[in-house]
Formats: sequence, structure tokens, C-alpha cells
Amino acid sequence: MTETQPGEASVVVTLDDLLARQPIEVIECLARHFTRSARRRRRLDARDELIRRLASDLIAAGAKLDGKPLARAVRRALDRYESGAWPREHDKAAPADPRRALLWQILTLSAGSKIPEPPQLVRILAGFRVPATFVGPSNVTPPAVAGRRQGAKG
Repeated sequence: MTETQPGEASVVVTLDDLLARQPIEVIECLARHFTRSARRRRRLDARDELIRRLASDLIAAGAKLDGKPLARAVRRALDRYESGAWPREHDKAAPADPRRALLWQILTLSAGSKIPEPPQLVRILAGFRVPATFVGPSNVTPPAVAGRRQGAKG
């Protein structure tokens, strides 16, 4: 996009135009950001951020909670909305009410995933990602396990 001064003609450049002009190396570099798993990860990261905002709202509303009780309160709010208004609102635009709009966004971003249980919500509220699991050949020991085995021998 370009900015114009009064009296100048405006030029609009779309994302498609910009991508069409890029060399293949740039396109290949960008492609990894748009894989199915990358999009899902970004969607769930956005959902987790909204879950933290919901928790902040609950605390601001007077809830003196933290840890597991706060995670349960968040889960209760999501469950109530999911079983009450969500069936009527899920295929419409976000509600005007800020609290319901926040709940609507969280469930929309979940996109068929289950609402996290309290133990996972505790980690989300603390800002942690769900830990990645070691995926490698079956004859390779994950580094953390190998370290424990070496320490046990000594």
C-alpha cells in the first residue's frame, strides 16, 4: 500500500500483487507459515490469549481466584456459554455484548477442538504452551531421558 498526498492519484497494491512479484525462494520461506499445523497453532495461540483475557475479566469482576480455582471458573464460563447461547450464535457475527463476544471468539478459535480442561487451563493462564513431545526414530532416546539414565548410573 502507498500513501498519497492530496491531489495525487492513489495506488493500491494487494497482497496477491506483492506475492506474485516475489522470487520462489521467498514464497518457499513463507510457505512454512501457512501449513495446516502452523495455522492451527496460531489459531490456538490466539485462543489462549483470549482465555487469559477472560481470566483477567473474571478477576477484575471481583473473583479472588488464581491457579486451579481460576481455571475452573474460566471453564465454567465457557461451558455455560457453549451450552446456552453458543448454539444460537455460533453461525452469526460476534455478539455486541463484550463478555459474550469474548466467549464467542474463544469458541470460534477452538474450531472443533475441545475446550481445555482445568489442568491445561492452568498452564494456559500461566502463559505456557503445551509441551512438544519428542518425535524421533524408535531407537533414539530423548535427550532428557538419556541425561537421567546417565545420572542414575553414576
